[in-house]
Amino acid sequence: KLLLSIISVTSVLSLFGMGLVTLFPAWAVKILHGDSTTNGFLQSARGVGAVLFALIIASINKYIVRGKYLAASTVLLPLLLIIFSFTRTFLTSVLMLVIIGGVIISMFNLSNGLIQTNVDEKYRGRILSFYTFSFFALFPLGSLWIGMLAEYFGTPTAIIINSFILIPFGIFVWLFNHKLRNAK
Repeated sequence: KLLLSIISVTSVLSLFGMGLVTLFPAWAVKILHGDSTTNGFLQSARGVGAVLFALIIASINKYIVRGKYLAASTVLLPLLLIIFSFTRTFLTSVLMLVIIGGVIISMFNLSNGLIQTNVDEKYRGRILSFYTFSFFALFPLGSLWIGMLAEYFGTPTAIIINSFILIPFGIFVWLFNHKLRNAK
């Protein structure tokens, strides 16, 4: 059940949380009234957050209950995405993306670590292939989905719709998945 929970979190994150990256060019031009340089800063901000949080997770990994942080991130990420959807200035967008990039990489880092340490060695390759599939196959589908939403409803609304899909999932994971929350 723990492994299914971890793969489910990764799948839902890939499908509804990662598509934000697809919207960066539109965000840069339509919302921030910028250009390709603005888009580059948005992409870089997410990358900076990912590197910072990855280093933090790596340094505190053995001292924390990883499942608790993963479960909390499933609630935190959609809230951050909603806040981001209301940003209209370059600086606030960049700052939010540093945090969002960090939370996303933390979720994938924690998921990967939990799978690696909680699966029997003879099944590790098979389980990791499902984990990898949940990321690499669902991310493009999520990008297609959020792009379609942005086309019909606008970029900020598309982010809000995905966040409203993620919030009940995150609350469910936090409240009812005790095994994940207690996983080390």
